[in-house]
Amino acid sequence: MSTDWSAGPSVRGAVLSDSGTFASRQPAQTGEVRSRWTAALGLAEYRFEPGTVLPDHGHPWASLNWTLAGTMTDRFGSRRREHRPGGLGFHPPALDHRVEVGGEGGRAFHLEIRTQWLERARVAAMEESFLPRCDGPLLGVLERLRTELWAWDGSSPLIAEGLALELLGLLQRSSRPRDGRRPAWIERAVERVGESRERVTPTELAAEVGDDPTRVARLFRRHVGESIGDYGLHARLRRAHLLVTSTDRTIADIAHELGFSDHAHLTRRFKRRFGVPPSRLRGPDRPL
Repeated sequence: MSTDWSAGPSVRGAVLSDSGTFASRQPAQTGEVRSRWTAALGLAEYRFEPGTVLPDHGHPWASLNWTLAGTMTDRFGSRRREHRPGGLGFHPPALDHRVEVGGEGGRAFHLEIRTQWLERARVAAMEESFLPRCDGPLLGVLERLRTELWAWDGSSPLIAEGLALELLGLLQRSSRPRDGRRPAWIERAVERVGESRERVTPTELAAEVGDDPTRVARLFRRHVGESIGDYGLHARLRRAHLLVTSTDRTIADIAHELGFSDHAHLTRRFKRRFGVPPSRLRGPDRPL
């Protein structure tokens, strides 16, 4: 049975108010897992039960939604857009939209940015049709923002605002036409590398897409922003980050599932990528 957020007093949603605080309106079993805010932006992570429906709503500030798990369908007017894990959606201020969560439930990272910042970054012209390409550099900044949300301390507001400005710069860049046509096999290659628990080599990838290994490696880096090896490693670390923050599985178990040799190997790589060890993202009452 679906969860309909229009059910009255028991319904809570998540909107960043003009004062810069999240007005919680979500039911305990579906919704906000964690949120923090500063004077210029708000960060939150949401968990949705299968079939959740968020009725038409808007946000006073521009918002970005990064799908972490599950499938979410965004409807605005007569248009619809489906977001799968790794997908990034943009909503300008006050755009009414409806979100429908698939049968497996979902999880998303939500960022709201004060409108003046968009104008400063000259991306105010972005509309609901703007679909950012979530490549390596953009993913890297989103990862660091999400890490700040989970490891929040006295320095986090300044760091988060700096990262948000960097994110806007990357969004501005991604909205411009890129040099060279994007090869048809890039999307398949990104999916293949991103889903593998083992390292994928240029030779293996070239055999699958039917091209030369050197050319495949060069074009992958040009259009994705990272080498094949780095993208694959960072994708596994993103999955580790999600499992650390959303489950009670031990870090050793997560390391084994994702192809790291042991707890120490994952911890070392995790800290190098996110700046903190995975244990920092868990409270004292959760397993390590």
